[in-house]
Amino acid sequence: MTNSTLFPDYQTLMFEPQVFLWSIYRDTYSARSPAFQSIHASPLYESLWLRGLEKSKHYMHFRTRGMLSNPLREFPPFRNERVCHVYAWFLLNEVLGVTPSSFSQVIEYGGGSGDLAAAHADMGFIGTHVVYDLMPMLLMQRFFLRYSGHTAFLMTEENKETLSSLARGSTTRDAMTTLMVSPWFLATHLLPDRSPQGLASTLLLATYSLTEADMDSRARFLKSIERIGVLFISGNEDNFGNNNMEYIVGLSERELAGYQCVFLPGNFKDEFFFIAVRRDLNVAIDPGNLYDEVYDQTIGRCPVLVRRE
Repeated sequence: MTNSTLFPDYQTLMFEPQVFLWSIYRDTYSARSPAFQSIHASPLYESLWLRGLEKSKHYMHFRTRGMLSNPLREFPPFRNERVCHVYAWFLLNEVLGVTPSSFSQVIEYGGGSGDLAAAHADMGFIGTHVVYDLMPMLLMQRFFLRYSGHTAFLMTEENKETLSSLARGSTTRDAMTTLMVSPWFLATHLLPDRSPQGLASTLLLATYSLTEADMDSRARFLKSIERIGVLFISGNEDNFGNNNMEYIVGLSERELAGYQCVFLPGNFKDEFFFIAVRRDLNVAIDPGNLYDEVYDQTIGRCPVLVRRE
């Protein structure tokens, strides 16, 4: 049964496949950045990471006013947002050895432009991508995802059971399905598959989002995803007066006490990455070729991986 059979009024708009053009004049990423250099040096660059990057290419020129000897300057090839999203997967692969195909469900806290869902589709993810966000953002994300040819459904009271059933059948699909979920359905329908196997193969990706939410919203959300397999959280050490390092350490000692956890230093001042994986899944934290694991340096009970020089 196809999506069009289930939802006859649904149409995927197949226009220009370039994904999301807003902020194109300023949202660029330097080829000299540590994130891009790390991705480019990875053995998976050609086979996987480039698939996630290539549709975010843009080559634009603008005239400088005496800033450069060349009056035309070429933008770096990939947009910042997409590089950041692929870099999150690069880090997960370095530390846990996982790729998008390792999971059946990915939950994204705060969907931004919708670009992460598009990146997953580009990298061949065929599971369910759940975007958890406020309704005005979900409407915008759905528009751009559909415009770019990606399947995206907005969950409502009328279709929530049908969408959840569709998502649970993700293993029989040949393409990713994106569910747009607002806080109204937080407790009951955020995770389509709550079976033990479904929870174990679920990943939370919260890039510069959970750490910017108020504490009550964080607590309600995390309560609804208890026992998922892996969490990836990035952010700044301090946001709006909240000490995020203290907050993450508290999580690791309470809600995530049954998880292995690790901190990774960011590429910029005050930036951090946090990865946690359920202990009973027997997935070893291995820093790969990029990091040294330093057990005598910890934040709370979590070791810190230090980038190799």
